[in-house]
Amino acid sequence: MKNICFLLFLFLYLPSNSQRVIDGDTFEYKGERYRLAYIDAPELSQPIVGQMSKEYLQRNLSLKGMRIISKDKYGRYIVVLGDLNYRMVLDGYSVVFKFFCRDFKYFRAEKEAKRQKKGIHKYNFINPQKYRKWKKH
Repeated sequence: MKNICFLLFLFLYLPSNSQRVIDGDTFEYKGERYRLAYIDAPELSQPIVGQMSKEYLQRNLSLKGMRIISKDKYGRYIVVLGDLNYRMVLDGYSVVFKFFCRDFKYFRAEKEAKRQKKGIHKYNFINPQKYRKWKKH
């Protein structure tokens, strides 16, 4: 019985090899791509802040309570992972994706993270959306 409980623990709580963090707001799981809803993390090519955001997601990624909202034009599932999306903003490892977010608690969290210079807000960086636009040209 102890062996079965231990195996169940391993299955439920240890990171699976089938989940891989791509960047600060995107991960793969069982061959599918998922993007965190309402937030926008720096791109990996953004010095320092891109890697910081990715590492935060790697440390905190849990599929427990995953809620799929929709699918985007790139075929990724748009998801909410419990309170992780919100904590990414609150702890200063992403910004609000203003075009898609209508929940004011995210905007308040970003303002507070900036005020306290948490996470990526310790550095001067270009908003991820502006950065992607700039990189295209």
